[in-house]
Amino acid sequence: MLAYIGRRISIALLILFGSTYLTYQLAAYSGDPLAGIRESQDPKKEQIMAELTKFYQLDVPPPARYFLWLQKALGFATGTPDFGTSAIMRLPVIDQIAEAIPVTIRLVTAATILAIVLGITFGVLSAIRQYSRLDYSLTFLSFLLYSLPIFWVAVMLKEYMAIQFNLFLVDPKINLVANGITSALLAVVLAGFVSGTRRRVLITLVSSFAIFMSLFYVLSLTNWFRTPGLGIWGVAFLGLATSVGLTHVFAGLHNRKALYAGIASVAVGVAVYQPFGTIVNETGNFGILMLMGALMLSVSYFVGYFFS
Repeated sequence: MLAYIGRRISIALLILFGSTYLTYQLAAYSGDPLAGIRESQDPKKEQIMAELTKFYQLDVPPPARYFLWLQKALGFATGTPDFGTSAIMRLPVIDQIAEAIPVTIRLVTAATILAIVLGITFGVLSAIRQYSRLDYSLTFLSFLLYSLPIFWVAVMLKEYMAIQFNLFLVDPKINLVANGITSALLAVVLAGFVSGTRRRVLITLVSSFAIFMSLFYVLSLTNWFRTPGLGIWGVAFLGLATSVGLTHVFAGLHNRKALYAGIASVAVGVAVYQPFGTIVNETGNFGILMLMGALMLSVSYFVGYFFS
């Protein structure tokens, strides 16, 4: 066991060394840190360039310069780890790492929880509807997402879900082409969750496409993306639709006990929507929010127990 752990640690260290070396070389060859100063009209620019060249050891080729940086980073040079100073921000790199660590931990935690919830949910659904259209759709989607390169997906999400979405919020209008493509993709996904004949699936596909097209058009027309909100009627409609949809997928609409339990849970949620919203707006306490979430889970459990 100790030998196995030792091998895994050794492999991890080699991967860490290789990744840092490659990242260092890409950063070193991707641009000139002196380009901005070289184009300036400052009469002391030659002196400044000489000082920066000496400070960052730019006269040393990047492959050899990495090992000089690694020596400082491991603390062999001064006795304390020194990751250097950012050439752009002019701030210690360790301070920027410390600033990014909390965000990274939150992202990793959220991704882990989301992966567990979605993984278990998809697994249960595939087991319940084995060899059905839903099973094949979930299996295809799972293998597709699993096979995608993580770093590529991260870059795409950052580009389109963060940067482009912020630019979209400046003028939140969905054009006809984007509306059609988005509605078609959502309709295909929704049709994959429907069992039955091809006619039923085709009807679901067409009707879902029309509903999504109309919904996005109305949301764009009313400027909803800039000032989003559901209100009590939106919560009631969305909760009821979700309840019926999940009942259909997990138990089937013929299971009246499951259907009534879901509708009752939605009714309780709608009833406490206004009081809970007032408490959250006035306190803004995360602990209160978690307590209310636990309370709603308890209510859902007792509702399910009552209808079982």
